[in-house]
Amino acid sequence: MTPLLQINNLTIADKDKVFVKNAKLSLGQGECLVLTGPSGSGKTTLLKAICHLLPQSFTVSGEICFLGNDISKLTLGQLNQYFGTGISMILQNPADNFDDRKSILSHFEEAMHASSKEAKAEVKRLAVDLLYKMQLAYPQNLLKRRSFELSQGMCQRVILALTLMQQPKLILADEFTCSLDIITRVQILQLLKNLHQEMGFALFFITHNEDEARFLAERSFHLENAILKEKIF
Repeated sequence: MTPLLQINNLTIADKDKVFVKNAKLSLGQGECLVLTGPSGSGKTTLLKAICHLLPQSFTVSGEICFLGNDISKLTLGQLNQYFGTGISMILQNPADNFDDRKSILSHFEEAMHASSKEAKAEVKRLAVDLLYKMQLAYPQNLLKRRSFELSQGMCQRVILALTLMQQPKLILADEFTCSLDIITRVQILQLLKNLHQEMGFALFFITHNEDEARFLAERSFHLENAILKEKIF
């Protein structure tokens, strides 16, 4: 079976600094892969390379294949067809995912491009169902609120619901729990693991925390000094 994500001989550099050198990995459909490594080792850089989010000064060579198609040479416009139902990325800081001027419901409507009254009603129904899945109480009321009115843990759950709204095949999660206290972190990790098993999406999770990696990983890779190696716990 063709891997969902296949990286071949990937090298990422910025001027004289090499972040990743000749990296190879594959991620199957419905699989969970965790990438560990010290701060500044290039973990986020690798994830951003998949989504073409690196600054123009960076050079990227090698292949990044999604469902057998090399997406590394595509323009951002061409890459858009792979986002949403294909690939979704969750950033470290939940505040970066929201516009404080808009309600939580507006974010769901925009994610689904809902414009008609009927479409908005369906989006609201789906959003409420997903927020219940995220173990959030009174989701109808929560949809009226704005992100700055929510705790960080609530924001992370809402972001996860927004991500799952389009039923992506692959979720890229960059240090998704790093800003949370230990109790909330454990709750979010358990929720993410349960959703991964229940809904069947593939998960590429980045963390510097070895305990998180052991808890989530079906397979794990470690990136350090530009070298990517598969790791056995």
